[in-house]
Amino acid sequence: MHSFGGATGAFTLTLTCTCPTLSVNPVANQTVCNNGATTAVTFTGLEPATVYTWTNDNASIGIPVSGTGNIASFTATNTGSVPVTATITVTPTYTGCPNGPTTSFTITVNPSGQVDVIPNQVLCVGQPTAAVNFTTTVPGTTFSWTNNTTGTGLAASGTGNIASFVTTNATAAPLVSTVTVTPNYGGAGSSPVTFSNTANIDLPAGQPATTSGPAGPYPSPIVVSGLPTTGVAVQSVVLTNITHSWSADIDVLLVSPTGQQFMPMSRVGSSTGFDAAATVTLKDGSPAMPTTSTAIPTGTYAPTAGTPATTTMPAGAPVGPYNLAAPAGTSTFANVFNSTTNYNGTWNLYIADHSAGDYGVMTGGWDITFLVPSASTCAGTPRTFTITVNPTPNVTATPSSQTACSGAAITPIALTSTTAGTTYAWTRDNAAAVTGIPGNGTGNISGTLTNITLAPVTVTFTITPSANGCPGAPITATVTVNPTPQVDQPANQTVCNGTMTAPVNFTSTVPGTTFAWTNNTPSIGLAASGTGNIAAFTATNATTLPVTATVTVTPQYGTPGPVVLTGSLTAPDPTLASRINRNAIASSCAVPKTWPGNFGAGPYFYDMHSLTNNTGASQCVTVSYVSSTVNQVHVSAYNGSLTLLTRQLII
Repeated sequence: MHSFGGATGAFTLTLTCTCPTLSVNPVANQTVCNNGATTAVTFTGLEPATVYTWTNDNASIGIPVSGTGNIASFTATNTGSVPVTATITVTPTYTGCPNGPTTSFTITVNPSGQVDVIPNQVLCVGQPTAAVNFTTTVPGTTFSWTNNTTGTGLAASGTGNIASFVTTNATAAPLVSTVTVTPNYGGAGSSPVTFSNTANIDLPAGQPATTSGPAGPYPSPIVVSGLPTTGVAVQSVVLTNITHSWSADIDVLLVSPTGQQFMPMSRVGSSTGFDAAATVTLKDGSPAMPTTSTAIPTGTYAPTAGTPATTTMPAGAPVGPYNLAAPAGTSTFANVFNSTTNYNGTWNLYIADHSAGDYGVMTGGWDITFLVPSASTCAGTPRTFTITVNPTPNVTATPSSQTACSGAAITPIALTSTTAGTTYAWTRDNAAAVTGIPGNGTGNISGTLTNITLAPVTVTFTITPSANGCPGAPITATVTVNPTPQVDQPANQTVCNGTMTAPVNFTSTVPGTTFAWTNNTPSIGLAASGTGNIAAFTATNATTLPVTATVTVTPQYGTPGPVVLTGSLTAPDPTLASRINRNAIASSCAVPKTWPGNFGAGPYFYDMHSLTNNTGASQCVTVSYVSSTVNQVHVSAYNGSLTLLTRQLII
């Protein structure tokens, strides 16, 4: 009951409600990569109490076909080879009121880049590689790659296909480049981002009174921020407006926030300097800086560290040894600064002047540039393949030349190489004149050569090394084979006591033959031995019966010489803990004819010795070594050359 001016009565109050104006503000379209996170979508409109419902025409991207309220960030999916687009239609609603006008936006999910399997390659030094043409099942994929070993001739990094190049390998072992290829959909893969510190740097600090030592400031810092925490690589460092008259004094050390360190410039230009206000860009894959006395102009150069390389920097810098660029080392920006590392933080550049007498300045400071993955790029799973460059094997023949008697064993020719696994194939010449060792073979060379001519013949062995399928340069080893000496049969003589014999002049069909003789009965007036012809002499016989002297003539070829022993007879040498058994050697020589034998348990010392008989006749030589500890070695030598394993008993 209400009273109006004293009047009372009943009345009806009618309330009329109107619906609010419903709307949904436009929503930005999104493009994300497969497995990438979308941006959360928050719907807004004129009426704060609006409830938003939405539908999605493509649930394959990772959200349902419908829902209510905002759309939280989610991991988008696209397992195909082309972009997938979902259209989301949003409707504003209010209880008891008609729906408001809808709005739509799209979420496009790009596929991940993909690269097909790349075959490995194995080559020899100097061979051209097969061009590497990357293929993919995802159209629009581009390719970036890194190489961990530039010694094969391939750059440290690049984009796109890899053209054929001529391989290199300066080592004695196989060199392997592991190439990692990253497929990228929708972009070139990365873009450069540069950070700078433009403050001047004095080279060194305290100049002109001080002309050597650390730069000022030391270090020069650059704070890096905003980079992705993975996938970033260092592209280059720029040293701006350097003036210094002796560039070989200057050493530059770059240190990352995580402590990785690299010396991209050291000992360059020798006694000359940088051109006035030279700006030097240090970047992998560029031409090396000069390390001789050459002025260095503005330009882009590969990191370069001449020799002798710097191994210490003034206090305040990290302690060496440092990662050095070529030619002193093999480091590059690519293989020092790992692209999986978070590079946000302070980078420090330490510069030092190591020799007194001059100074300079960098009036523009320095820059560092990073390669950052492009936002529009969808990287796929990287693949790796290898390019193996096998070295060119070498070969050494020991001995490389020798002289042997016909029918005697040559000194074995040992073949060695600095390349592991090297095998050797050889051929020889003069097979018609010298028989014995075959015309070709493999491995070390040994055997007996027989000269069937009347003059010396040189046999040349041509040896070709091979390792891992790669041939090396052939070398030669020679054996000069002397002919078999011969003596014509002299006539026997019968003379009376007191009369002169006829002179004996030895002859031979082999030019150059000399003669040694022995006489078993010196009492007839002839010496027991001699060389050359036998002059006439007065024969004597003091007995009552005929006396016969038998003269044995040995023909020999070449100039007689001594029996030569090579090798040491002294200890210590590697021990052999086993018994030495008796090993008889057939011989017409006087004792000893056998190795020392049955000494009981070791240890024993042993050496390799060579005895070469240069006398031209059979010899029996005993070499004995006796020390204060009663150590003994016995060796027997025979006609020709004989290599013996001698043993020394330690008592």
